[in-house]
Amino acid sequence: MKHSSFYKLLDFLRKIAPFLLVALIFVLIFFYADELIARPGGGHSHRGGGGGGSRSSGGGGGSGGSGGGELIFYFLRYAFPSFPAAFGIWLFPNWSDKIKNNAEKIGRSVGTVAGIGVSIAIYQFLDLGIAYYMAGIVLCVLAIGYRFAGEVQIDQLTSANPSSERQSNVNQIDNAIHSIVERDENFSKVLFLDYVRGLFHQFYFYGNEGKLSLLTPFIDNSLLLTREKEWAETGQKVSELVIGNAYISHVKIESDRIQRIWVKVESNYTLTNRRGAASRMVIEESWEMVRNADVCSLPPEKMQVVSCPNCGAAADFTTAGSCRNCNTTIKAGASQWYLNEIRVLNQSQFQTQGLGMYEEETGTNFPTIFHPNLGEQQRHFAAFHAISDINGYFQQFQKDLVLPVFLRIYEAWSNKKWQNARHLLTDFLYESQNFWMEMYQKQQLSNRLEKIQVSKIVPVKIETDKYYESITFRIYASCLDYTIHDKTQKIIGGNNSSPRHFTEYWTFIRRTGAEKTESPLNNCPNCGAPVDKMGMSGVCGYCNTKVSSGEFSWVLAYMTQDEVYRG
Repeated sequence: MKHSSFYKLLDFLRKIAPFLLVALIFVLIFFYADELIARPGGGHSHRGGGGGGSRSSGGGGGSGGSGGGELIFYFLRYAFPSFPAAFGIWLFPNWSDKIKNNAEKIGRSVGTVAGIGVSIAIYQFLDLGIAYYMAGIVLCVLAIGYRFAGEVQIDQLTSANPSSERQSNVNQIDNAIHSIVERDENFSKVLFLDYVRGLFHQFYFYGNEGKLSLLTPFIDNSLLLTREKEWAETGQKVSELVIGNAYISHVKIESDRIQRIWVKVESNYTLTNRRGAASRMVIEESWEMVRNADVCSLPPEKMQVVSCPNCGAAADFTTAGSCRNCNTTIKAGASQWYLNEIRVLNQSQFQTQGLGMYEEETGTNFPTIFHPNLGEQQRHFAAFHAISDINGYFQQFQKDLVLPVFLRIYEAWSNKKWQNARHLLTDFLYESQNFWMEMYQKQQLSNRLEKIQVSKIVPVKIETDKYYESITFRIYASCLDYTIHDKTQKIIGGNNSSPRHFTEYWTFIRRTGAEKTESPLNNCPNCGAPVDKMGMSGVCGYCNTKVSSGEFSWVLAYMTQDEVYRG
């Protein structure tokens, strides 16, 4: 951040470089016109000394017009031979930056050398003097400067600053959550977000039925009444709800009384009006969750579902907040987080034609966002699991888990066999990605991912709490990424010959105490049976055990694009 002014200056100079080039050449020609014209082919030596008189014979006005024409003529004359060299340095690397493999790097070098070679050949063929070479050097220096400033802009200005701002916010959140954990050792970010996602689904499900009051202890009373009234008046129904992402955006602790956590939830659902007309909506909301500061978090079985904090029965409360199963009255915030406010941040209609559209990767060159306390996290993790060589452990972790799971998941996606990856994913991630798989199928499209290559895997964050551990990696990869129409086999987006380079942040979770590192690709992590009977809910058909919660081994919880990863 402290160098942002310098990078902005370089970016500004980069943008005005072509104009500086033109201005500089005009200045050189204006001040050194006589010397330039005296070179081989110039006016004085060609005219044998008569040029001076003839230049002034037309009077003042005529001299001005003739001089302007000469400036343009000399600009084109002196700048033109150096254009191939400047293009080789400037334009060719810009084209090739999109593909960073060895062949392209060789091509970049050949293009640069060829451009310079062509310019030198022009100079020699036309027997041009030193003035031409000076103009060419100036042009090439500016081209090099343009390239340098452009790379600085990509690597520093547009990447470092946003990621630094995101990371600063994450640090504030981590510090606030640490304060919560100091008072409540049972607090788990994994379980808290599971609870919010569950409440999100229940909120819209019961809202459709006009039974939002069944969730009385978990929703602020004024919000509950307002939403019930709105839905009754509009008659709109929400169905096929899918949560795309949910993350903590802000935490606030008000002395020793109240704890507030804001969660941004990105979702899409089908919205049907009274007349039966349906449309698919994409919506981003901010949910403010509140509880009393002296509350101790509930165990996992009561956090992963919306249930009575006392007896654990499914949420079924009277308007007074009494559980119909155990008759216990639950006050909002007294034993569980409750929803205090909803703010709609963005809302738009989903466009299915966007499935075949491809945009340039914007975060591939962004600096990696490491947790500021990664070293301490590694030492804590190593001590807890009695690991003597943490670097060796992570190398084996990447080989046995991250790489195989990465390849299997991309294979399952490309072959439209998403069920083959069910046991490797949490419920939330499986359902959110399965929505997109269904969208492709409805549009009779297939997203092909071929020739997948992983070049680097970097651990960036480790989080542990009483119930869960999570490890996040940044994965550098490339593949042929294109979309075809199933019937015509016509490519409607992407490229089946040029690799697409990208990076993603993948977060794996498991229950604290589960010591399996590898995640069996073809077997149930509990009974070892084949995964051919793995249900949609992540329950093994052989041992009837749910394996998608991280109870037995690591499962993938988040796949985050590099340009939006927050740390």
